[in-house]
Amino acid sequence: MNCNWYFPIIQNGHKQGQNDGMTDLFSGPTFHALVREALQNSLDAHQDGNDDPVRVEFKLRRISEAKNSGILSIRDHVVASMNACDESLETEGGKFSSMVKYIDAVKGNELLVLDISDYNTKGMDYHYDEELNEESGTFDSFVRCSGKPNANDGSGGSHGYGKTTYFNASRVRCLLVSSMTANDNRCFFEGVSWLCSHKIDRDYYDEWGFFDCNDGRPIQADIDTYKELIPEDFWREEPGTTVSIIGADIEPGSITGVYQQILQAIFRNFFAAINKNRLIVEINFGDDLHCVIDDAVMHDMLPVVFIDEFDYAKQRPIDRCNPRPYLKVYESAVLIADKDTPMEEAIENRKNKTFIKIQDHLDIIGDVSFYGYIHPGATDTILYMRTPLMVVHATRDRSTKGFYGLFVCDDKDGNDYLKQMENADHKRWEKEKFARTKDQSKYERAEKIQAEMNAFIEKCVQIMFPQNESQEEDLSFEEFTIPTLSEPNAYDSLIGQLVSEKPQEDGAPGAPVDVELSDPKPSTPPSGGSKGFAYPVKDVNTRREERGDYTGGRKGKKKNKKRDQKGTPPFGRGGFEDDNTGTPSKVKESIPITFRFIPDDGDEMGKFTLKITSPCAAENVTVEIGVVGETTDSQDGGNLRINAVSTGAAKGNTITGIVLSEGDGNIIDLSLSNYNGGSFSLKAIGEITQ
Repeated sequence: MNCNWYFPIIQNGHKQGQNDGMTDLFSGPTFHALVREALQNSLDAHQDGNDDPVRVEFKLRRISEAKNSGILSIRDHVVASMNACDESLETEGGKFSSMVKYIDAVKGNELLVLDISDYNTKGMDYHYDEELNEESGTFDSFVRCSGKPNANDGSGGSHGYGKTTYFNASRVRCLLVSSMTANDNRCFFEGVSWLCSHKIDRDYYDEWGFFDCNDGRPIQADIDTYKELIPEDFWREEPGTTVSIIGADIEPGSITGVYQQILQAIFRNFFAAINKNRLIVEINFGDDLHCVIDDAVMHDMLPVVFIDEFDYAKQRPIDRCNPRPYLKVYESAVLIADKDTPMEEAIENRKNKTFIKIQDHLDIIGDVSFYGYIHPGATDTILYMRTPLMVVHATRDRSTKGFYGLFVCDDKDGNDYLKQMENADHKRWEKEKFARTKDQSKYERAEKIQAEMNAFIEKCVQIMFPQNESQEEDLSFEEFTIPTLSEPNAYDSLIGQLVSEKPQEDGAPGAPVDVELSDPKPSTPPSGGSKGFAYPVKDVNTRREERGDYTGGRKGKKKNKKRDQKGTPPFGRGGFEDDNTGTPSKVKESIPITFRFIPDDGDEMGKFTLKITSPCAAENVTVEIGVVGETTDSQDGGNLRINAVSTGAAKGNTITGIVLSEGDGNIIDLSLSNYNGGSFSLKAIGEITQ
């Protein structure tokens, strides 16, 4: 049965333009917000009484446009939306004109679709009372409503705004939703599009359109009839929900980058849920980009996705945090106090422990736990979770006590209260959302919840760091230390990646390790020091004796800057001799620089000061910047781009025409796009001057 688009006609009602507040609310990296929203909804919709973990799959596929030709019949409405924006804004249609171009380009070809499917979930139900002309159910809330929260199942979101993240990932702002309920195996299907109010002929149409074969209402079927009514490409074989993002906004060269963004978002936000076997996530972008993430796989992948062992995020920790220290304390913490433990006993139990756990029962939100990882140089950041074990809230104390914290409320009533306090993008618990409600009891309850949580956190910090107690006497740390943020320029030394030592062939530690540039993770990571050393890698394009290109790490041991009798640096010049003169040709050579990326203190991600230390002077230097684990060659789909630099010229992910002086006085201010966190790699090639 063929489906078509239905846009309600506006008689004399409100008209919506192309700008909407919800798109701005979910600003930031598109797929980071999408992962948070999708996995949160699925965890909230876990089947009652089912002990199996929620399973979610992100699958990239192509479907035949000819087989699903009705989807692109939306073109007339998109063109009308583009025209409506021109008339109201006196400018081009912007996002709608690009949508028209995309539709014309894929006509008769294939549509790129990103499916987000969950399993072991309740599915979304739908009810229509024909007599009262009323719709209800979680399917109705998610597909057919905006800003309508789900009070029960949660699969459609707790505010009704979260589907904005799905639309932001579609080049045609179209979703097709298919769901099967767990309790009675009922099937529902409908597409939804979000344009703007527009006019065709003499009629004005609403910004919301629906794709079905039921005169603008969801298709309803049972397990025996759904294949007759629902398009084949969108069948569900078992309970749960699939949201298909039509025209996924993923360029062919950026598929690997999006895959890595999704990995980062999963680990940043759901490491605890995966660790406790409440969630398994599959990413299926093709044979080379396919993984199923459970706890064991997460432990294998985390050191590759997040090279650093510690979290150095200064701004917006909920979007940028490194989850490794928080997972470490979540797994390793020793219980030192519960609700009945006196403070003095808790402090005594804490002595000589690096990973501690404190439990309590709060008056309103019930059972809570605090996990503390005591380590100098830690950022005093606390991540907060409720029952689904997703990071919802984050705070960073400006003190320099040195700890990472994790707060978990795993109480049923407390979970419900905290869920009500979440803002629309699930990044804060706030009492202010109840400030103007008629029922002020909710505001007062939220105020008390914040107060009792703050008091609990304060007690935990006092147990970790008792007043008038010396850390040196009582706290047990790792063998190595990181400078605290109170020291001058300490933060500079925290940028980069921690690496473990690898011996040279003669047993001396700290030797550089040759690895292929295309391999983001050496089989044995190089090591030797603090941050920013550029380790050599093999380069098949340049002749050399002992030395190769360089990729990022931490600053290594000081090198002897004295030159040998021939005037060449001790690491070898690596050039080749001119056939006629026997003197070195002036060719570009790899330069073993050290480097630090210092993030701007502002709120905009992607602005950095790059400090380069060079063992020699060089001119006409080209620097290539990448993110560890991502390809950096733009022809191979590299994602990082340099927008602006204070010296030299930027193109793609490289800076050319740089002059380096010997020493640490080389500073470049730069702005990056498509940077979503992770450790940097760096290669420098130039003409070394005598």
